[in-house]
Amino acid sequence: MDKKGTETKTFLFIQDYNDALTFAESDLKSNWEAYKSKLLEVRNG
Repeated sequence: MDKKGTETKTFLFIQDYNDALTFAESDLKSNWEAYKSKLLEVRNG
């Protein structure tokens, strides 16, 4: 979701929910600092 609230979906070709959860956990562990920085940047203008 961007600053204006527009959603962009990226389709992942993952076969089951276990693989999707593993992917999401790995992504968050690897990128949480960047996601946090971006969120704070958007909140603070």
